[in-house]
Amino acid sequence: MNQVFAYQDFRRQIHKYQIQNRVSGIIWRTCTYQGRSIKYPELHNQLIAVPGDKEILMKYKESVITFWWQMTKGMKFWLSAHRRRPISYDSIQDFIDEVEWAEVDAGRTELYLGLCWGNPQEYQYQWAKPDSGCHRIIAAVDQPSSIKV
Repeated sequence: MNQVFAYQDFRRQIHKYQIQNRVSGIIWRTCTYQGRSIKYPELHNQLIAVPGDKEILMKYKESVITFWWQMTKGMKFWLSAHRRRPISYDSIQDFIDEVEWAEVDAGRTELYLGLCWGNPQEYQYQWAKPDSGCHRIIAAVDQPSSIKV
């Protein structure tokens, strides 16, 4: 139990240092799919967003979306939710117009798009909706795999 409290205290100290010294929680991630790559920002899962970090995420939205569309030509799309369901190009575009930033990840045969909004530290949690969240889209040639996105 002491180790848990020590870890939590250490994390608080790191976050306090980030705030006091304006140390960004952003890291740069490279996603490679079918020999092409994109480098984009994401919030490190152990750090916090400081002022300006969300704007960095937002600045790269268009480049992530452009990469996604270029790499998914001829593919089918599914909305990854409790049950996967097919989703149309127009529905994806509607989501894109409404969200603040985007992230992308790749499997061997699939490309995953995250269309995110709200607090960068909370968007991945279901309890944060509707203030923060992320629509997860799967692109695959045929059917999506059973990997949970």
